[in-house]
Amino acid sequence: MKQVLPYTKECLAAVLMWREEQLRGPVSVVLEGEPFVIRGMAETESQHTCLTAETKFIIWFGGYRCGKTEGLSGFVLRHMRDNPGARWLIARQAFTDLRDSTMRTFFSSSLGGMCPKEWVGSWKAQERTLTLKNGSEVMFRHLEDVTGLGSMEFAGAWIDEAAEVPEEIATMLTTRLTQANMKSWPFCISTNYFGHNWVWRWAYGPEKKSPTTIIETSMLENRGNLPAEYIEQMLAMPEGWQRRHVYGSHEAWEGQVYDMWSEHNVCDPFPIPPGWARYRAIDPGIGTDTGCVWAAVDPQGVVYVYRYYRAVAATVKEHAAAIRGLSGGEPITMTVMDPNMGADHTADSGKSIQALYSAAGVTAVLGNDNLDLGIAKVQQAVHQQTLKVFRGLCEGVIEDLISYPWDVKRLEKTGQAKPAQGKWHLADCVRYLLMADPSPAMGIVRQRSYVDRRGVGATGY
Repeated sequence: MKQVLPYTKECLAAVLMWREEQLRGPVSVVLEGEPFVIRGMAETESQHTCLTAETKFIIWFGGYRCGKTEGLSGFVLRHMRDNPGARWLIARQAFTDLRDSTMRTFFSSSLGGMCPKEWVGSWKAQERTLTLKNGSEVMFRHLEDVTGLGSMEFAGAWIDEAAEVPEEIATMLTTRLTQANMKSWPFCISTNYFGHNWVWRWAYGPEKKSPTTIIETSMLENRGNLPAEYIEQMLAMPEGWQRRHVYGSHEAWEGQVYDMWSEHNVCDPFPIPPGWARYRAIDPGIGTDTGCVWAAVDPQGVVYVYRYYRAVAATVKEHAAAIRGLSGGEPITMTVMDPNMGADHTADSGKSIQALYSAAGVTAVLGNDNLDLGIAKVQQAVHQQTLKVFRGLCEGVIEDLISYPWDVKRLEKTGQAKPAQGKWHLADCVRYLLMADPSPAMGIVRQRSYVDRRGVGATGY
């Protein structure tokens, strides 16, 4: 009679371990070598920085074909080699971009991918999961649908072309680096330059991650691996395009309204001389952000933005109190406000927003909302460097001016170039301010009549 072994937890564990080894390969296999050496590639300086990074976060900004995808592929493979059984996530917003670019660079044999052939254990095409012989695996996923990712555990994650991905998804993925028994849990980001977006803020802004290895790479650093004809073609492109895609600039990107912005429009803070005229501009929000900027004008007419305020979910009284508090006892020559606030009324009081601010101690005249002329004024001031913003104290203003985009879909549909509507309240404040023609002489206010965008005649200043 055949003997039946009693059920035990140890028996079940042994069966599960055997099944795991059959699916993923035994974890006792030791992977040897370096992906770059195996491929016969020479590391660039930036790639070496990436491969030797030991920080929690790696954020890599780079122009076209600067080698960041190869560098981070090498980093991921090295981590998987040194952490048998590690599970990695490599993701991009759209599946076609993930398939045609990131995945091919990582392991496509026909294109000489970074992953050494001798390391590969199995490839499950339907699940888009690559398993190495030491049991480590990498899952390739697009982020248009993140169902299930929020409950998984990873040893590391890499978001390629992160500027395409919503910040909240990236934040969620940082919480999933919880796989046990790993030596480290890296979170990697690679991106082209796209202004002061969330990736820039994670690297340099108030929300910056720590510890972080930040890499900035020009395409020219990788010129030894690129055809000469390709480099010549890139260097023949328009200057603004080169600044972003060849040399790499956070202040230049496609669709940028103020694409002439540069470091010359930013200055170190200094005490405002007593004789300079000071101005304020307010863009009130109803259920959205409210913004205010303070600026002073020097004797040559250069406008210096030296302070800003931005808040949401507050009453007019609360916003006005905050603006008055920040102003202190400064003599303000003029406060200018979104012209629509003279006609827009609150449902509870029946008074205009302008009147409510006035009752709360912030008297403002209505600005000129000629949108095209206002944008042209700001563009001219940026180009001529007669608009400067205090570094460190006014990062929110700098971010708004740099990230202010054209509505590309509207342009393609109607042929009309208009800015996108949204959260750029501080950029609107700067526009209202410059449309007021701020004078260096204190107390001088030019008054004129105009027709606002609703076709309503008004006297603003």
